[in-house]
Amino acid sequence: MWLLDVKAIELHEFIGDNIPVYAILSHRWGVEEVSFVEMRKPKYRENAKRKAGFNKIEKCCAQAEKDGYKWAWIDSCCIDKRSSAELTEAINSMFQWYKLSDRCYVYLSDVSGGNEAIQRLNESQWFTRGWTLQELLGPKTIVFFTQDWVPIGYKVNWKIYKTKSVSSVGDAKFDGLNTDNFLPHADLADKLSTITDIPVDFLIGEKSPWQACIAQRMFWASRRETTREEDRAYSLMGLFDVNMPILYGEGLEKAFTRLQNEIMRKTPDQSILLWYHADTTSYRLLAESPDCFRNSGKIMSLGQGASLSVGVATNWSSFYMTNIGLRITLPIINTAGCDNFGSGERTQASLNCVIHNGDGVPQKIGLNLLFLNNSLEGDPIFTCYRPCKWIYSVGTGRPTRIFLCGNDYISSRKESLNSIVTTPGAEIEHSAVKGSYNDDENLQGIIRSIITDEMDFAIEELISFRGNWEDLGMDSLVALCVVARLRDKTGLPIPSDLFKTATSLEEVERALGVIPPPKWPAASKVPNFDAGPDIGSSETWLTVQPSMPMNIINNCPHRKATSVLLQGNLRRASKRIFMVPDATGSAICYIGINLLLQDWAVFGLNSPFLKTPEEYNGGVHKMAAKFIEEMKRRQPTGPYVLAGWSAGGIMAYEIVYQLTIAGEDVEKLIIIDACWSLTTNPLSKSLHAWFLGLVFNDVTKISSRWLLHFAASTTALSEYTAQPIPKEKCPKVVIIWGEDGVCKVPADPEPDFYPASAGHARFLLDNRMELGPNGWDEYLDVNKMQIRHVPGNHFSMMRGDLNHT
Repeated sequence: MWLLDVKAIELHEFIGDNIPVYAILSHRWGVEEVSFVEMRKPKYRENAKRKAGFNKIEKCCAQAEKDGYKWAWIDSCCIDKRSSAELTEAINSMFQWYKLSDRCYVYLSDVSGGNEAIQRLNESQWFTRGWTLQELLGPKTIVFFTQDWVPIGYKVNWKIYKTKSVSSVGDAKFDGLNTDNFLPHADLADKLSTITDIPVDFLIGEKSPWQACIAQRMFWASRRETTREEDRAYSLMGLFDVNMPILYGEGLEKAFTRLQNEIMRKTPDQSILLWYHADTTSYRLLAESPDCFRNSGKIMSLGQGASLSVGVATNWSSFYMTNIGLRITLPIINTAGCDNFGSGERTQASLNCVIHNGDGVPQKIGLNLLFLNNSLEGDPIFTCYRPCKWIYSVGTGRPTRIFLCGNDYISSRKESLNSIVTTPGAEIEHSAVKGSYNDDENLQGIIRSIITDEMDFAIEELISFRGNWEDLGMDSLVALCVVARLRDKTGLPIPSDLFKTATSLEEVERALGVIPPPKWPAASKVPNFDAGPDIGSSETWLTVQPSMPMNIINNCPHRKATSVLLQGNLRRASKRIFMVPDATGSAICYIGINLLLQDWAVFGLNSPFLKTPEEYNGGVHKMAAKFIEEMKRRQPTGPYVLAGWSAGGIMAYEIVYQLTIAGEDVEKLIIIDACWSLTTNPLSKSLHAWFLGLVFNDVTKISSRWLLHFAASTTALSEYTAQPIPKEKCPKVVIIWGEDGVCKVPADPEPDFYPASAGHARFLLDNRMELGPNGWDEYLDVNKMQIRHVPGNHFSMMRGDLNHT
């Protein structure tokens, strides 16, 4: 854990139990926050002091020192976000760090001072942010400040509450707090409760947040937002005392589903199932976001054997998720036996939960169920049916072990819901049920065909092979290409790491739900927005012909560029960005970074010559034209946004040139550490391998095809003659440089052959002296150019967050 010395305003690291008493800051991030690197490295210190965020750090440290603290923690500058491991640890530990702090300062940048500050408290955006929920509930002592650092009051004034029985407070030193300068109503507990809908007893510590049921805690988070959609789930881990990996780019629905699965592993609290959409009927089992719990604030779970006017609670039993659905025991109401159910028949299950309505009388709540069929073990399988209101339980039922699933599960298995749709009032959203392949196609056959085509061997060899993918010769590049083609062909949301987690053909087919081979009834064909057309139907790919100079002849028309969705969700994305590959030709070079682009779909382009690099002899112009063809398959018209790292930056420039000359709309070009003015000479084979070893960490696993493609790309670049883009056609340009050379210090690894002459190899290896346009101003309008720099060298900068775009 990194802490700030409040006097020197310098960072120091503390490990294990050797962490001193500290104050902590809670705030909304502004536009010029000071980063860890800027606080840590002296060469950036003066630049950091000029940022608006540095004043906030100074004021926080001054307040902490005034209150007798030597150390302070501020999230913007005390987390090294360059390290994905440290970022994951910080996010998983955040609630505990706030909880263990001795005092928390809440800085409200949008609340001005004066006697009206308390009246305007509810207008602050701080109460609408996802991360600040745990920052409100975690610390023992919270002091609120205005934008001018004038104190407003405490979350709870312990000079009033110290005589109360507060079981979770312990021996906190509240008597020493100075409230002389506070505004008249120094105790804010009731005001905060009104603003947040969190009961006072949870705010003042009479009850732990963990004493609230799952649904109620979700309700507290339901109206809060975050800049990155996944953070709406990640920011709740501490509130539910769970941990999970941080996977930016997976989208809110997947992140929130993972969160709920982790919660169910820790608690039998059935209230996690109690939510509904206010405006539409749902058949989902798990909620897709905290928004679904906006009506769950009055839910309460019944303790083991609790007795209320509604009756005695059923003893709790464990439940767990399976590949069929949630395995759970629930009282099925008015049912003599589930064997007599017909498909689509409705019933009701009672849950160990009640809701407190306005009349003060608690009412038991249940779930509407629709019977699907029986499992092989004989247990009935139900799906949820959620109307836009609560379902009150009436009567009693026999506890029955069931599988409970929703259309989120059913659609992943391609089950038909036609029989349920015929049930009155049970309208199913068919767009979630069917993929993009034809009814008469077999998913198992599609999987095997694509794998054998990419790996160049017969299907009989694949079926008879009993080893794992690595033994079969599948590397990460081939795996990425197979996943991309499977997504395009089937429309299924196949994870990028499918062939890492499923290491054999049998495991892949089981993961995709084809063992045993399913017999899916015909269903209506629906548009598939995730996938492009069938790779074999290339004549229908383009609605607009690709833009390219008239003298460019496509000498390999059968070779098509491909693309893979790296980050984002196509259904929710409002904009798209295309990442042009480096000299390896593979989008895998972008796997290690998070672009931090909200509401964007990030596509990685793949060279058409990945499998046949010996055919790559058409130069930069022809390669750019092939990339344009694939871009237009994904996005027929502009405005286009492109980015390219290393050699991909030069290729991205040529793509933009061809598009703009043809009259296409290009919004932005992002060039990432791509040198222009230096000569791009062909490199030796050993230097190729050495650079690729830095890209992929282990030189022994580098495919010979990557080496050949790398060499062909470098040759093409050495023969490339570019033309400037006219200023009136030039898009906005962002140039991002790494701050260091690969061989920055003597201890850094060096190639066996260190090139003596200047060139792009020396630009990568030597320490950076110039972070200006570096020649790009000869080809692009310097008035439309922004130049940024990030920590790291040419290769290390491509791991972690790249949020300067």
